[in-house]
Amino acid sequence: MMRMMKCPKCGADNSVRREGCFNCGTLLGAAEPPLSQVVHSTSVQPPIDAAAVSRQVPSTPIAVTLTRVGCGGLLAYVMLALLIAPFRPPDPNDEARKVGSRSRLFLRADRIVEADQMMVLAIDEDAFDEMIGSSVAGDVRGISELVLAGRAFMVPQGTTVLVIDMHAFSRKVRVLDGDAAGMCGWLPYEMVVS
Repeated sequence: MMRMMKCPKCGADNSVRREGCFNCGTLLGAAEPPLSQVVHSTSVQPPIDAAAVSRQVPSTPIAVTLTRVGCGGLLAYVMLALLIAPFRPPDPNDEARKVGSRSRLFLRADRIVEADQMMVLAIDEDAFDEMIGSSVAGDVRGISELVLAGRAFMVPQGTTVLVIDMHAFSRKVRVLDGDAAGMCGWLPYEMVVS
């Protein structure tokens, strides 16, 4: 049979070995309780309150050190990540990539145009995904087949466009000049520059 005592604050039954009430956390005192407060019980204790348990973390030097190192280590990691994380300087082309912006298309942001370089625009998002997959794989024939099937079209570098939609890494543009004027297509956002 376990010796129990009632909490003076909330009246919950607690083991006489407990320093604090499991229900409200009130210190029960180290001294043996008066016999009037001791209850003999063989019943199962009610579920333990998590908040009360957290207040009863042992205060041994090791536990305190581990708690401080754990919290301090996490805080230090977060601060380090915020302070040392690579900072991306503002891209001057960010404004050119917003919906409603008039921009130009280039394969390279530095606007170096090699003779007769053309850019491919996909007519819809599915064709764009296929175009990117072919490009990553170095599959020139796959990109050519998209153009031949009418799922993509080509424009010369430097073509003026209007950005009409955007996703995280792509932009939908309407071509404003040249043979493809009026056509809409998707391309990687890096190719839209001011």
